[in-house]
Amino acid sequence: MTPDLPGFAGDPAIPPLPEKITPPPTGDRYRMMVEMASEGIVTLSADNGITFANEKFAQMAGCRAQEMIGRPIGDFLIEAAREVTKSKTPNPGWGSTGQYDAKLSRSDGTHVWVLVSGHPLLDENGEIEGSLRMFTDITERKEAEHALRSSQEFLRNLVDSSLDMIIATDKDRHITEFNKAAEKCFGYRRDEVVGKPIDILYANPKDGSQISQSVIEKNGVVREVVNRRKSGDFFPCLLSAALILDSSGNFTGTMGVSRDISDQRRTEEQLFLLGAAIRDTLDPVLIIDSQLALLDPAIIFTNTAFCKLTGYSELEILGKNTHVLNGPKTEKAFLDGLTLSLREQKSFVGETINYSKDGRELHLEWHVSPVHDDGRRVSYYVAVLRDVEDLRKMEAERLRASRLESIGVLAAGIGHDFNNLLMAIRGNVAVARESQTDTETIHLLDEAEKAIRQATSLARQLLTFSKGGAPVKKIISLAPLLHDAPLFILHGSKVKAEFDIAADLWPVEADEHQLRQCVDNLVINAMQAMPNGGRIWVRAANTFLDDKDASELTLGDYVRFSISDEGCGIPTDLQSKIFDPYFTTKSTGSGLGLATLYSIIRRHGGSVMLDSEEGVGTTFTILLPAKHATPDQPATAPATIVKGTGRVLVMDDDALVLRALRNMLKSLGYTVHEAHNGTEALEAYKQSVLDGDPYRFATLDLTVPGAAGGADVIADFLRADPCAQVIACSGYSNDPILGDAASHGFSGALVKPFDLAELSRVIASLKKP
Repeated sequence: MTPDLPGFAGDPAIPPLPEKITPPPTGDRYRMMVEMASEGIVTLSADNGITFANEKFAQMAGCRAQEMIGRPIGDFLIEAAREVTKSKTPNPGWGSTGQYDAKLSRSDGTHVWVLVSGHPLLDENGEIEGSLRMFTDITERKEAEHALRSSQEFLRNLVDSSLDMIIATDKDRHITEFNKAAEKCFGYRRDEVVGKPIDILYANPKDGSQISQSVIEKNGVVREVVNRRKSGDFFPCLLSAALILDSSGNFTGTMGVSRDISDQRRTEEQLFLLGAAIRDTLDPVLIIDSQLALLDPAIIFTNTAFCKLTGYSELEILGKNTHVLNGPKTEKAFLDGLTLSLREQKSFVGETINYSKDGRELHLEWHVSPVHDDGRRVSYYVAVLRDVEDLRKMEAERLRASRLESIGVLAAGIGHDFNNLLMAIRGNVAVARESQTDTETIHLLDEAEKAIRQATSLARQLLTFSKGGAPVKKIISLAPLLHDAPLFILHGSKVKAEFDIAADLWPVEADEHQLRQCVDNLVINAMQAMPNGGRIWVRAANTFLDDKDASELTLGDYVRFSISDEGCGIPTDLQSKIFDPYFTTKSTGSGLGLATLYSIIRRHGGSVMLDSEEGVGTTFTILLPAKHATPDQPATAPATIVKGTGRVLVMDDDALVLRALRNMLKSLGYTVHEAHNGTEALEAYKQSVLDGDPYRFATLDLTVPGAAGGADVIADFLRADPCAQVIACSGYSNDPILGDAASHGFSGALVKPFDLAELSRVIASLKKP
């Protein structure tokens, strides 16, 4: 570096000296003044050597003044530490002066920060003969500046590490602070918004001025606002804003802390849907507070079915305990069992006589289950009640029917309507379950799904007896079904399944849902025959029937599978009745399980055989004709959710089903237009074709009482648009259109009740528009 002043290499550029400065006098008085000065003072020769150093400078340098004479000033200054504090002129030459910061090196290896003032020394002819330097100790100032920078850096890191958005403005409402959480949430970089009006962050720009005014008037505000991201999307936030005041108490701006509450809003909506679904279920439901469960369980939620059954209004029952339902005939054994289960935080199933508000006897079966939070603590209990007396009366009425055909007609109507109700419940639960992350809520939804699956099984049993109940067949492999169905049913029970299934098991031509229903019924019966636990054996193999077999079946290849238990067995005098409709020895059974199994297997061209011995166990053996062909698809399709976009048309005469389908399709990304019958749907589709924007696809309910259904209008759809993609929907699982949708003009088929995964899978199979 080229020196700017003699005797001081690398001095910075400084402004012109206003007047001539002469060397300090050498008299004793002036020397004393220099020695007593609070600043260090040195003079330098033209060759950088020290010609004079006062005592203060010697103290700063940590050595004696006489030892410095003749030494270069560079021995004491750290060149790299110099910082120009005054001077804009790049190289003014020797006739200049100025100030700069530097580090002064001490003899002990330490250093101090100094402010250096430089002046040229002139001889009597005005020529530069050296320079004067004054050194002021500024170490404390430098340490304070460093502490301030560290504090500012700490505060910046603290603000940026906040999970909440922190945004500050000046008094003119321009953004001055925008932390990383705000960058992530809004989509702006900090440099894109600093200096901009804060109004750009609000969905309604007027909100910004109103909020600022409220902050000034009320010295702070907490409220919900709707913000706008850089992408243009709106999102809700909870904002807490306050004034920023200077040291004199003057208003200089505002500071706001915001939190995105989009997830909270979605959760609230999902819980509302879940609550609505439970509230509208047909089974009476109670939710009991776990804090009082051991002594005096308080009711914190009930649904419409419970109020209708008992006569109590919601306000009358909330806060009460379950004792309000007890009376003279409420069994002590039931109460003791319930109390013990609650104390041990276990599930409970029991039957007793309770009483309505007006004193009527209610024969109820209670299913009480604990619900755990994330820490596996019981947060509350859910009780589902079943009116056993009404069920018995209904079964007694059905037993009065003289012919299976008349029972089938009744069962078809009930099954169809039941499927529609289940469709509404299952659709809404599926939508809520898909977007839910809360463990406790997911558990409740899973429990609801289990109840829906059981109700669906019952509905399909009823439909099996309906007129035209032929199975919808396809080529399937029985092995996955025989393995998965028992594991699902036995999960959580004391019963263990053992499997012996041939690896080369032949396919069969069958209705997979109906066969699964058969296996479910046999496994459930076997499990109930062993209340204390045990084993179930599931065996399957290929076999050939010839004329040696005393069988009513035709000769040929068959698949033989059996389900055995080691339970109590069936009494000999009852074995001839077990396949009769509505015959049951269970107090809570419907009597449809084995009758349905027998009907299904017969319609598949097979047979059912029973081998049972009291105290030993029971074996059911089933023969089904083998089909030497490649299975159409796996027995269980993966439940993958595929989303999409576009306008779709949905038709169903049941308002609950229509709303459920709308919610399901909206959750998949589609815009939904609704119709209530085939005629209305056809007109809407024709209009979309005329507008040049036909619907992406349509779902049509096949049967609409008193009006045109999907089967009636599909031909008109295809005439209006040969490329129309229409999905057939029905609560009658045995409708022949569902078995061969393509030959009837449909692009796919769905059996109610279906879940979100089934709906998504059928939509994904459609041709791309």
